[in-house]
Amino acid sequence: MKASTIVWFQNDLRLEDNPALIHGIKSPSNLIPIFIWDEERDWFSSMGEASRWWLHHSLEAHRQSLKKLGLDLFIFKGKTDLVLQELVGKNRVEQVLWNRRYDPSSFQSDKKVSRFLDGLGVESSDFPAYTLFEPDRIRNKSGGIYKVFTPFWKCCLQFLDEIQPLAFPTLSEKVQTIPLHLGSYDCLCSIGDLGLLPQVKWDRLFEKTWNVGEKNASLGLNDFLNTKATQYKLSRDIPSVVGTSRLSAALHFGEISPRQVVQATREQFGDSGLQDPGVACYLSELGWREFSTHLLYHFSELPQKSLRPEFEKFPWQNSNLFLKAWQKGCTGIPMVDAGMRELWQTGWMHNRVRMIVASFLVKNLMVDWRLGAEWFSNSLVDADIASNVLSWQWVAGCGVDASPYYRIFNPVTQGQKFDPEGEYVKKWIPELCAIPKKWVHCPWEANEDLQNHWGLGDDYPKPIVDLKESRQIALDAYQSIK
Repeated sequence: MKASTIVWFQNDLRLEDNPALIHGIKSPSNLIPIFIWDEERDWFSSMGEASRWWLHHSLEAHRQSLKKLGLDLFIFKGKTDLVLQELVGKNRVEQVLWNRRYDPSSFQSDKKVSRFLDGLGVESSDFPAYTLFEPDRIRNKSGGIYKVFTPFWKCCLQFLDEIQPLAFPTLSEKVQTIPLHLGSYDCLCSIGDLGLLPQVKWDRLFEKTWNVGEKNASLGLNDFLNTKATQYKLSRDIPSVVGTSRLSAALHFGEISPRQVVQATREQFGDSGLQDPGVACYLSELGWREFSTHLLYHFSELPQKSLRPEFEKFPWQNSNLFLKAWQKGCTGIPMVDAGMRELWQTGWMHNRVRMIVASFLVKNLMVDWRLGAEWFSNSLVDADIASNVLSWQWVAGCGVDASPYYRIFNPVTQGQKFDPEGEYVKKWIPELCAIPKKWVHCPWEANEDLQNHWGLGDDYPKPIVDLKESRQIALDAYQSIK
């Protein structure tokens, strides 16, 4: 039997710029592409329903891409070490290849897999593919860890010339999938057998909103660069327009790599074009993703613990009534509720609105940021643990390089500034469609006759807290821990 190479896919569901796959394609062995759903590994057990929906469709798209090469994607549901042990023992496997992950749990799990394979006498290799740079690469002048974003990203920009995505090799003929031999631990299954799709069909709007897979990610990037990139700095804050690339989920599941995004941007605009305010601002968002991964790699407690220790004594009120109203988009604050309803129906929320709803939860409702992060993790298709947690700590004021706690977003003035016509609010809250733009972000400030006419308090709730009073309560609580 000819020797075999396993390419183990995780959150890297693409062909282009995929070091593990490309290395495997170039090897003389038979190729066995696999995906293992192991619910004992945190990356899977903590995955929210929206992300599971995306993963199902991403796996389907990736399988079709591999089929065009003559390969199949073998899906397994079971314990990673047992799956690999069976494959190694029955298929003359000489090496296992995969791409690295950097969240603490996955990083440690993959190291255990490497040691396990070494014990079986099988070579293993992992490759950098998820970020622009390895999390330990970017250091300050004294060799320490960057804890402020701007100097971190400035340092990254010095090395952009080094970024070279790997092109998928031209094949003279299709690569053939070999017949797979399995032993007693036979957990080979279909993608559908993973049970990633919801049993209750709450995902109908997902299918209308998203085009999943590597091909669609590439098309989405090209469209953004051709039509929106130069206006990004202005349009990214307007939730009623599609002014962003909306590639966060594709990046999270590895349908496209950040290196491909940088290369495509440089090819489109040239090195001088990268100084364009819109383009530079867009690339800095990739930088924030990079910064988040960098910090989570160095501070493994980030998901559970405020990095500013005084916030561990913060007097959170954690009202379950307030939390449920926020989750359902029924707080009576239109800009907040519109964002939460967009999230529930599409698995995504505009970034400006994410900041508004997060600030309202932790500062006006006094609910612990960890409960907000947990809800986002379950509800977002792009729920990257590093970006999600770091962003929540930023809003709460308890992380590194965080927004000061006393910076409290006013959802009314934010709505009036970034949704002046009320288009975004009325799209997601049809109960408010008849309200003039003067009142759409603060209908409770109109006279009682108008409120009754609009059904305020019946069709749509009145605010569950007074914005001014709740702001002061939050500021007083902050003073108590300083």
